[in-house]
Amino acid sequence: MTSAECRFCLETDTTENLLSPCLCKGSSKYVHNSCLMNWYTAEPTRGIRCNSCLTEYDREGTHSIESLHTPHIFVLIKMNHPLFSILLCHWILILMFNTSRSIIYLTDIKLFYICYQVINQLFIFYELSGLVYYVKNKHMYMKMWLTRDRVMLMFLHSYLLATLPETTWIGGMAAEYVVCLYFHTHYNILETINRNYTFRFLSR
Repeated sequence: MTSAECRFCLETDTTENLLSPCLCKGSSKYVHNSCLMNWYTAEPTRGIRCNSCLTEYDREGTHSIESLHTPHIFVLIKMNHPLFSILLCHWILILMFNTSRSIIYLTDIKLFYICYQVINQLFIFYELSGLVYYVKNKHMYMKMWLTRDRVMLMFLHSYLLATLPETTWIGGMAAEYVVCLYFHTHYNILETINRNYTFRFLSR
């Protein structure tokens, strides 16, 4: 059984316990997986490639890394400034109602508001569905969504929409705030999945 030296910790070990993750030869060929992992976690921003031969290391992970691409301005506002989002939406709604009233003689603001909320909620459902579509670890994602607090949040949202004809403005604003929490929760789950990502390096 042949032995070699780890280029990081300089300890001699059998080649079965060592990796040759890049194209380096000689004394730089072998390394312990744990040593290489310590090297990477000390400064992840440097990337996963050899400093000498510049070969990118092959890895085998427990799951895929989720993409945290920057959402468009609509989602960003709802995530980071929920109260501003609520006030902005309802200010726009009032302007729309006043305009439509003068054009088509619509006088029932309650009916107009309910129609607006139906269209708004359908658009939000479409937006959330689009975000979930690009989730790579859907089973893990759904398991993290279906916790007690998040299920209660969905029940609250359903209740607010069901009572919208009676509550109108108050119920609609509360529903809008719950939607803001949806978007915030979505990206929190993706960040949690990425934090729990583990992998091991492979030999070439």
